[in-house]
Amino acid sequence: MGLDTAILCMSRIIERRFVLGDAEKERLLNRMRQLAAFGGIKILAYNFLSNHFHVLAYVPEICAGTGKGGGCGRACDPAGI
Repeated sequence: MGLDTAILCMSRIIERRFVLGDAEKERLLNRMRQLAAFGGIKILAYNFLSNHFHVLAYVPEICAGTGKGGGCGRACDPAGI
């Protein structure tokens, strides 16, 4: 049995360096969107600063009973596909 969940994530840059310029923020956002689509999650909000970022994501119910740990790691497809 899975749970619908909203998760707030925060990550800092190593050694607290200030390395996220506009180009890096754009690449990070594009990659984050790719991974969210792959994992079946929805990005609700995000904030990128020069040395860290915050992401609020919605994680839908996860398939039960398949794979290690009881979940398949992807959002359930109501059509069963």
